[in-house]
Amino acid sequence: MLSLVKALKLAESLEESRAKTYKKYINVVDFPAGKKVLRFLAKAEESHLKFLKSQSKRLEKGERVLYSKLHQPEIVFPLGEDSLKSSIGNLSSDISIFKIVLDFEKYDVKFYEYAYTQSESPESKKLFKRMSRIEEKHLKVINNVIKAAENAQKIILQS
Repeated sequence: MLSLVKALKLAESLEESRAKTYKKYINVVDFPAGKKVLRFLAKAEESHLKFLKSQSKRLEKGERVLYSKLHQPEIVFPLGEDSLKSSIGNLSSDISIFKIVLDFEKYDVKFYEYAYTQSESPESKKLFKRMSRIEEKHLKVINNVIKAAENAQKIILQS
């Protein structure tokens, strides 16, 4: 079994790494909608990190985990034609980066699913189940950005 303390520490490391990576990628990609998604993801991962650290502190004090305090803002990104037409940058490179981000998030879903199966307490099970669902929402957003970038690439190539 994976202890809750260890699982939280691993999750903190994961979220911190993702936030730093996504911030780095913001400066690399040209696709405007992709930049927005990466900004959102970086902020979301920082929020997850802050939450996980607060839960670790609660455990250190002998308190219970408050999984219900975990909040994910609504994910809304207009991927309109304007942003698609204005991004003539290196879409192939951007798409590759988005696919890397997709792989990161797929790993994160699996990690939280594993932490869920290894958890002993109902609170930690609920926490890791919720984290897994949040990361699954991230997957949908990234898939949408990949599709939008691929469509923009097709439009540019047809021009």
